[in-house]
Order: sequence, then C-alpha cells, then structure tokens
Amino acid sequence: MAKLVAEFYAPRGIDVSFSEAPAQRDSIVILTKGFLLKSCSDDLLRLKEQGNILIADYVDHPENPELVEIFDALIASSHKQTAAYRAAYPHKRTVHVTHLVDTRIRTVPPQKHAFRVGYFGGLHNAKHRADLAAHVQFHESGSDLSQWIRELPLYNCHYAVRQNNPWDGFKPFTKGFLAARCQSPIIIVASDGDAAHYLGGEYPYLLVSDHLSDIIEMVERAATDFGGPRWQLALAIMSDIAKASSDTVVLAEFDTLVREYMPLRQSFWATPRRLLSRLLRSA
Repeated sequence: MAKLVAEFYAPRGIDVSFSEAPAQRDSIVILTKGFLLKSCSDDLLRLKEQGNILIADYVDHPENPELVEIFDALIASSHKQTAAYRAAYPHKRTVHVTHLVDTRIRTVPPQKHAFRVGYFGGLHNAKHRADLAAHVQFHESGSDLSQWIRELPLYNCHYAVRQNNPWDGFKPFTKGFLAARCQSPIIIVASDGDAAHYLGGEYPYLLVSDHLSDIIEMVERAATDFGGPRWQLALAIMSDIAKASSDTVVLAEFDTLVREYMPLRQSFWATPRRLLSRLLRSA
C-alpha cells in the first residue's frame, strides 16, 4: 500500500514519507497498527502539538477508546468496523478503505483440470487444519515468503474458515479478495467479518457454522459442483468482488480521506519504517 500510495500522489507533487521517529510537523499522519499498539497518549498529543492531523488505522486490532479522542479520523478496514466506529464515535470522521490484496498478486488464473482447495494465510489461524488434511492443502503466507504465491495457480477454490482469537478485532475480507483475484470460489463462514456482505444470500458455498462436519460437507458439495451452474454462479459473484476490491477502488477510498484534509496539509506521513509492509494494509 505504501508504494501504491506514493506512486499515486507523486504526479500531484504530494510528498509521501515514512519514519520511525514521531517528529513530523504540519502533515497528515497515518498511524499504523504497530505504532498504535506501542504508543501512549503523550506520544499522540506531541504529534498533535506539532501541527499534524492524526488518522488511526487499527486494521484488525481493537481500538483504544482512550486514544480515539486524540485522532482526527479513523480508517476502517471492513464494513462491520465502519458501522461499529460510527456508532461508538459519531463525532469522529470514519472512512472505509478496503483492505488491499498483496500487491505482488495480480490476476491469477486457476487451474481448471480438477477441483483443488487451498488455504493461504497464517497456519495458526486455520480452523480444523489437522482434520482437513485430506481435503485442503494449507500454505503459510507472510510478507517475507513468496512460495505460497507461486502455489496459487495450482488451486481453484480457497478455504478460509478462521480460528477466532481473543485479541481479534474486526477482520477485513482479505482472503475473499485474494480468492476473487485468483478467480476462485471461497469457502467461508457467513459470520466471518464482511463475508456475508460481499458474498450475499445466493452464494452457494457460504457456511452457516464452522463445525467440521459442515465444512467437509461443503467441500464435497463444491467438488461435485465443480464447473457446473452453481460453480459458475460462485465465480460470477467472485468476479464482482474482484472489481470491488481492486487497487483503483482502494486508492479512491483512501484519496477521499486525504482530500478532506489536504487543503490544510500538503504532505502526509506514516510511521514506523520497519512496519512499512503493514502500512495501511497488509495481505
């Protein structure tokens, strides 16, 4: 996202820079999740005193209500998070910015010879991983790993049932956006983040529960449907999701927020550098 934003604003003469040191003045400052997790009110107030506009991007981590009053605006990564922020903080500006898919991944045509399901993400988050070994191939993803990206074209269906953790906030629909970019249906629980919002009531592979027996039944149903009418319906829905989560859409949403404050500040800044891969969005 950092590179995308810098390239987007360069023709307009808007400076985009990154720093670990909270010393920026008179700028729009995007506060990353990593920075917010280790910051206190004194850090943020110091930035405010230096003439900065502060915009918080917690992504999938719960926000700190005590710090929210210091921010000028909030970025929400999902529609559920957007609604929650606006209900809890009606006096704060909240802008939805769709979670960006890993920029190394463009359109990925899947293999069409045989039904094959893959999971791509943190393995510790994969629900029923051991019990589904005969049905799903699991691949660890990460900013420093590229093997999983090379595996994407070998599959034509994505498994995305998540193991919920007590520290989770609102999860963006990133795995759905990834599957859409790979032109593949996704198997996911309806209650997971924005899954129901994007997939809708007609989508054939939306789970009601995360029980193992229900998941196996759904995988087997998708295998039977492979290439047929219900499969084609799922692909059509995923195609619409690909358009709704394109880089162009993400940048337009982000620019909506920046334009609101740009007359006041002519540059914006994000922190810290070592979290650059997590700036605003990570796959």
